[in-house]
Amino acid sequence: MPLHQTTAFILRTYPFSEAHKICVLLTRSTGLIRGVAHGARKMKSRFGASLEPFTEVSLTYHEKEGQELVRISTCEIVQSHFHHASKTENAAALSYFTELLCEFSPAHEANEKLYRLVIATMEAMAKNSQLDSLLRYFEVWLLKISGFFPDLNKCISCNSEIALSSGVWLSPDGTPQCYGCSGGRGVTISSELKRSFEAILRNNPTIFAEQDKPVEHLSAIGDIAYRLIRRIVERDLRSYDLMNQLQAETKLI
Repeated sequence: MPLHQTTAFILRTYPFSEAHKICVLLTRSTGLIRGVAHGARKMKSRFGASLEPFTEVSLTYHEKEGQELVRISTCEIVQSHFHHASKTENAAALSYFTELLCEFSPAHEANEKLYRLVIATMEAMAKNSQLDSLLRYFEVWLLKISGFFPDLNKCISCNSEIALSSGVWLSPDGTPQCYGCSGGRGVTISSELKRSFEAILRNNPTIFAEQDKPVEHLSAIGDIAYRLIRRIVERDLRSYDLMNQLQAETKLI
């Protein structure tokens, strides 16, 4: 039974019998895994608070060939982000991040860029960066890292370069086209909106959140990103609807 050691983010936990938990983790060295934490539901569990969502931990686990669930041996806190969930809107955003990561992270496939994206996003959240900006940043970079974000500077139909000063049109399947090939049909991304996308891809989330940008740009980026996400996963994400509902209610208070 091979022993593995890595850092990881706790994404979800589920009750498993009276005393145990099943954990979903994004690990740095082996990607998305699921494991059993024996005794984690006991009052005096050796795991303590280390299994709270989006806690970064130093993890040791055993893996047996042919079994989907690994056996978690030790789990020590590296960085806790549990206090972020005390805000309702943050908790909803973390739930959305979790669902996205579970959808876009193949099991047992390490992705260093994706792991660093989670670290950078959580660090920005710890600095109370604007949540809408962090959400848009995470969506765009998740699509980029996964190979699903379109090149907004190139028309796929005629293979021509699209200047940064020119708009681009996305077809229903997310294909970027110039005006001539699109005929002006599809989702329009203006040159100004393209610059906001470029700002996401050039900066870390903290810097992007601090930059001045039109509110309507964040809304448009979110609509476009979720359109792509929904097409890829072929369903609506429950956490997305809940998050938008909570954000709308918060703004009314």
